[in-house]
Amino acid sequence: MTSDAFLRGVSACAVTFALIWPARGQEALPTIDVAGQASQGGASNGDAKGGKSEKSGGRETGYSQTGPVSSSKTNIPILQLPYAVQVVPRQTMDDRQAVSLRDALAANVSSVSGAAGYYDTLIVRGFNVGDAVYRNGLRQQETSGIETTNLQSIEVLKGPAAMLFGRVQPGGMINFVPKRPQATPYVSVQEQAGLFGQTRTSIDLTGPLSEDKALLYRLNVSYLDKRSFQPYVGQSNLLIAPTISWRPTEQFTLNLDGEYHRLYFTDASPIPAVGFGPAKIPISSYLLAPAFAQKYPSFQERELFAYDWTYEFMKDWSVTNRFSYTNVDYKQRGPGLGFLDEATGMLHRYMWDVPASGSEPVFYRRSISTNVDLKGKAQTGPLTHDLLAGFDYYNSDLQADGHCCKPLTVLVNIYKPVYEYFDPDGFPDNYRLRRKSKWTGLYLQDQLSFFDDRVHLLIGGRHDWAEYSQGASFTGESDFITDKKRVVSYTSANSPRLGLSLQPFPWMSVYGNYTRSYGESNGVSAQSTPLPSQVGVQFEGGVKTELLDGQLTATFAYYDIEKKNMTRPIPGTQFVRPIGAARSNGVEFDLKGRIDENWSVIANFSHLDARITKDEDAAGTGGNTGRRLASVPHNMANLWMKYEASDEWKGLALGSGVSYNDKQFGDDANTFELPAYAKVDLMASYKFAAAALPFAPDLTFQINVTNLLGTTFYEGAADRVSITPGAPRAFLASLRAEF
Repeated sequence: MTSDAFLRGVSACAVTFALIWPARGQEALPTIDVAGQASQGGASNGDAKGGKSEKSGGRETGYSQTGPVSSSKTNIPILQLPYAVQVVPRQTMDDRQAVSLRDALAANVSSVSGAAGYYDTLIVRGFNVGDAVYRNGLRQQETSGIETTNLQSIEVLKGPAAMLFGRVQPGGMINFVPKRPQATPYVSVQEQAGLFGQTRTSIDLTGPLSEDKALLYRLNVSYLDKRSFQPYVGQSNLLIAPTISWRPTEQFTLNLDGEYHRLYFTDASPIPAVGFGPAKIPISSYLLAPAFAQKYPSFQERELFAYDWTYEFMKDWSVTNRFSYTNVDYKQRGPGLGFLDEATGMLHRYMWDVPASGSEPVFYRRSISTNVDLKGKAQTGPLTHDLLAGFDYYNSDLQADGHCCKPLTVLVNIYKPVYEYFDPDGFPDNYRLRRKSKWTGLYLQDQLSFFDDRVHLLIGGRHDWAEYSQGASFTGESDFITDKKRVVSYTSANSPRLGLSLQPFPWMSVYGNYTRSYGESNGVSAQSTPLPSQVGVQFEGGVKTELLDGQLTATFAYYDIEKKNMTRPIPGTQFVRPIGAARSNGVEFDLKGRIDENWSVIANFSHLDARITKDEDAAGTGGNTGRRLASVPHNMANLWMKYEASDEWKGLALGSGVSYNDKQFGDDANTFELPAYAKVDLMASYKFAAAALPFAPDLTFQINVTNLLGTTFYEGAADRVSITPGAPRAFLASLRAEF
């Protein structure tokens, strides 16, 4: 990324910052209470309402959220939004000891399933979200090993979110909401240990830095080291995330964030398909190359600097500016599975080594993301307007040099693997990739409320100017030649959104919406021609309820999404091919929250049909038209119940859950299936109150058992050699000390 791009982003932020500088002259607050969900721009129900959450660092948030969510960019409550959004709060992640993104979302949100891929990614409403992962409303780079330590909640905005966030996938987008500093001092130290040599230490510190509590800090640190049920597989994951909040007046708040994330890991081995299902080999089978994995583990180092500020310049009117700079350096090394001779069991492999072993690291992604939002309320006669206007800018730069994708002459038998040694240093530096992507978007939205605040009409639109360029070489050509071969494409598009929410009762709403989105460029074909951007169109309708004073929430939705100009990977290459269009429609149901003083619940169900509706293959035969998309179960259901004891057993909590995934096809040609499965999880915890000593901590012991019955299952696949096996029975115990 050029320095001009960086300076342009900083300059835009500096100009908007200058507009609110008069806020420094406002009266200083004597005390500031920035606690838990309140600092996120939303209000959580349950324990957080009584102030209990702020005494525990914002951990005890309950399972549901009823107030505004940051991904809406407004102060509109969830009940009045004419689209589906689900929130996984901090307490859900803690109760289930969710360390990874998949752990946090797959069982807790409807229509979300695992996806096969190198980076952390998920499938939402039938479509892979890809790199449409956001942090505090700003787009992030593709990464592996995403940590949940410093997250207050995770939001899943269903359907095309392009009107607010630009070029995202039509199934939905994921937004990470980081923890914010609190005025109440809090210290948490947690140690976790489990099967496969897993250990994890995490620290959470927060409190005031100034006497008037206008300046607050928070520091989250975690270190994870674990192995796997497969030999030679493991990871070492370090996250350091400091945050400072400054609130000199009641009208102005500034947050400064930093993150350093370092990850060493060796890839898990996929399982190939034989016949119409996964090969009948143990899920612990390792089919890659131990010598290479041990000598050259993959590596990822990510640095992030971000800030956001909000200035309320008059009652119900505010301006918010966010900015994020991310740099990620990678080393991605190891064999990939090519194809299997099913008659003999001999598996062909190829080598992916970027950057090439022994060379200088030349594989990075750098990005700048920023936006400015102006929001407020206005009254015109009988109409109340919730207005939002803004712009965003995104610029990313990728460069990769290394080796791809020479077939290995050393084959492996999947039934009796013998790990013959090969020289991991003998691969030429033949692969170069240069990719740049940037866009600027302007958006405007008005949600009109009338008829005694029972009818809410949302009208919004966005226009994007986007540029994408890519140059690639597989013949060892120079940087100059690769850059000269760069193919550039430009897109200018509108993304409208229309929604209606009817609220006959304060606790219930009926809603519907229509949205259209334009996604990021699909890249460049194997023939070096630009591929058109994907287009998503969605119709959705549903019902939302808030029961028991908002402690229990439910959403039922029906949706129909069409995605045009879709592409799929070409197996064994770094290219994609266009397949035309796909369609996903279905119903989903989410129930979460507290039933009474003792019982809490998370329940969800989804039934969806995701199919390729148009596939123009090279032979002109229609290809996979009519077939189901890979890794999308027809039905998914999850139930989690937690009991918290009272009276003499107060401090004890017991939880149990079951997850069901229907059978799913493993590739777009539907040549094999992954079987249906159900797995059971358990949790038990006990919190010991602090003793009489002044500095004695509260202690919480917790144990989670996942896949209690030892069910053999597969999380997903993209083709016949990429089946991801799920983990067998495992436990994770933890001890948390809170001061």
